[in-house]
Amino acid sequence: AIEVLRRAVSTAESGDRADIADAVDMPVFKDPDIVERPGERAIDHISVAPAEPTTVDELEAVLGPARRLPRSPSGGRRTVIFGQTVPGEGESGATVLAEVDEEGHVRRLIVRADAF
Repeated sequence: AIEVLRRAVSTAESGDRADIADAVDMPVFKDPDIVERPGERAIDHISVAPAEPTTVDELEAVLGPARRLPRSPSGGRRTVIFGQTVPGEGESGATVLAEVDEEGHVRRLIVRADAF
């Protein structure tokens, strides 16, 4: 399911939302938030909550190793990035990040359109 969401984000063109709607409507996700780039209709990122409890370890089996990012000075949930989802030099794609709690449970997934 996460690969379907990544594909939809990485190939979304201005005005084309059918793949995005299909991806966020999958039963494994809930509470979707679709964010467009300021002043454009292009997708910046999509965040969804897993419908069932999910851990970083489970996602690593699909997306490769996760790396913890520094917390913001104001605190909040820890964010991890799945490095194998980051596009390579000269490529575009969809990077996956996750907001996790102290026990490693994923609270939100962020799929961000990225290009080098």
